[in-house]
Amino acid sequence: MKKALIFFTIFISFIFVSSLQSQTETFTPSQLKEDFTVFRNALTEIYPSMYRFDTKENINGLFDKTFLEFDKPMSELDFLKRLIPMGAAFKDGHFRIQASIDFRKYIDERAKFFPLLLNFRADNTFIMAGGEDIIPAGSIITSVNGIKISDLRNELLKYAAGDGDILGGRLAVLSRRFYLFHLLNYGEQEEFIVGYTDNIGNESTVKLSSISKKEYDVIAKPKNQSEKSLSLLVNDKNTAVLTIKTFSSSALEKNNENYSEFLKTSFNTLKEKNIQGLIIDLRDNSGGEDEYGAKLYSHLTNKEFKYYDYLRLNNNHISFLKYTNAPPDLNEQMKERVDSVGINDFRFKTEGHENLKLQKPEENNFAGKVIVLINRGTFSAAAEFCSIFHTMKRGQFAGEETGGTYIGNTSGISIELTLPNTKTIIPINLMRYEMAVDKNTFKGRGIIPDYPFERSINDILTGSDTEMKYALKLLVN
Repeated sequence: MKKALIFFTIFISFIFVSSLQSQTETFTPSQLKEDFTVFRNALTEIYPSMYRFDTKENINGLFDKTFLEFDKPMSELDFLKRLIPMGAAFKDGHFRIQASIDFRKYIDERAKFFPLLLNFRADNTFIMAGGEDIIPAGSIITSVNGIKISDLRNELLKYAAGDGDILGGRLAVLSRRFYLFHLLNYGEQEEFIVGYTDNIGNESTVKLSSISKKEYDVIAKPKNQSEKSLSLLVNDKNTAVLTIKTFSSSALEKNNENYSEFLKTSFNTLKEKNIQGLIIDLRDNSGGEDEYGAKLYSHLTNKEFKYYDYLRLNNNHISFLKYTNAPPDLNEQMKERVDSVGINDFRFKTEGHENLKLQKPEENNFAGKVIVLINRGTFSAAAEFCSIFHTMKRGQFAGEETGGTYIGNTSGISIELTLPNTKTIIPINLMRYEMAVDKNTFKGRGIIPDYPFERSINDILTGSDTEMKYALKLLVN
């Protein structure tokens, strides 16, 4: 999530929703085609990352193919089953499609879901929670309703929007949203037949009843999670750990945490205690305010540095305002704040964004050794910081590839497009962030760690932080 600095601010929901086959309302082919045409035309006009990670030919071919599928009456569920994969094809982890308000209400109040919280990884899928203690947590899932878990994963990944070609980021989305994606693809079900292998190698099959959204939220709630998002822990051997769980100002304000004051105090402490080695923990930091990443790096350097190369918009005029929640004077505001540099290429004026200016170091900057802990949940503004940290060769990374790409993302200023018939909602981000990095480094990928490390299933379930222990060893060697 990024905070819009001009025009207006809209919180972008990261919740995918779907309807159900049992919904009685259907839409005619002409209504569906009208909605899809509005969707396509709007994105072509204003969305700046349609062809960022794939060719124009491939994306337009997918648009054409999808359009032809609207040849019979469909429910909103059937419409979304085609629209969401279309959106995921842009390879933009910030791009999310929301169902109509009525369907979301059904999801929250009446729908029935898969009853387990799963963790999808590159080589296996295991149970995090749920199952009414029938299936032990940590058991490896082998099948659901007779479908091999590998086949199920491949089928449902088409709904998981993630940045670039980062599989880990998409698997993280699938882990969080499996219950919704399964409902979207296969409809509502009363029972599930689950095949699994427990932690001693026994293979079993069990029948589980579906659960409500409220029940699912209970099992999905993180366990033993610290309320504080910001912390500094000074260790022996002149080392310290700086933990930043979010760059979201709203989340920090909710916890009565002040980001700027925290950084100032923390780096003063590092200097006072003569700390020589620092770990910055950005695992599962999904982003937040643009300027927070630059602010952090300014405490790690004694040189001026460039953060964003430029911010690109696809257009300075929106023709479909009647379908959006945008203010009526949006076009006038856009024309004042961007310059045209080519066809479908408008650049945000330097004075319009703090991170476009040359960044200056803080006086209490840290000069010691730094290792940044990252994982597939390191996304958006947090991944931006990692990009600059890497390109400036300031230190090393340990953990997993970030969920956000090295080159930047598409977020910031957003408008909500509501399709005229299905009332499907499309938040469209207008700003394409281009980091001041070599675009050929980690092309289409996130920041790949110098020291790859993945926690074991048992470590995850028990809360044993083996990644941190590993990073601390690296720091003192």
